[in-house]
Amino acid sequence: MPHPGGRPSKYDPSFCEEAILYVGGGKSKEAFAGHLGVSKQTLYNWMKENKEFLDSIKVAEAMSQDFWEELGIIGTIEGKNFNATTWIFNMKNRFAWKDKMELAGDKDNPLSIYSNLSDGQLDQLIQSRIAQVGISTVVGGETKPDETKSDEVRSTTSETT
Repeated sequence: MPHPGGRPSKYDPSFCEEAILYVGGGKSKEAFAGHLGVSKQTLYNWMKENKEFLDSIKVAEAMSQDFWEELGIIGTIEGKNFNATTWIFNMKNRFAWKDKMELAGDKDNPLSIYSNLSDGQLDQLIQSRIAQVGISTVVGGETKPDETKSDEVRSTTSETT
């Protein structure tokens, strides 16, 4: 679709199939823009203006991820001339892969993350939690139960820690 008052668009519907072949073979959509001799912004504009082109790019990106994942599987199995660090870096940056972080919690003790607390606030929170679970002191690396807590609370606490 030409821009009013501007030069006509270079967009051609044949770019849909070409994108599937080029991007689907492992290249990025931004590299495809370079291949066509247009800017990334022009490519993005075409994606906004042409639903068929947008759909082709989305399919091509899924195919590209499939290409790279297959390459990783082959590299892992065969292991020859395969740079796992480079491959992982590529996957994280192109396909939003992240390092997996395991966090635990349950319905009675939900996990909370306190990253913006001052040392004093954090100490207060720790002391509050210690009082809540029935531990009064730590002596020589061993916890001593708070005598004011019931045996039921202490046994439940020791099972979860």
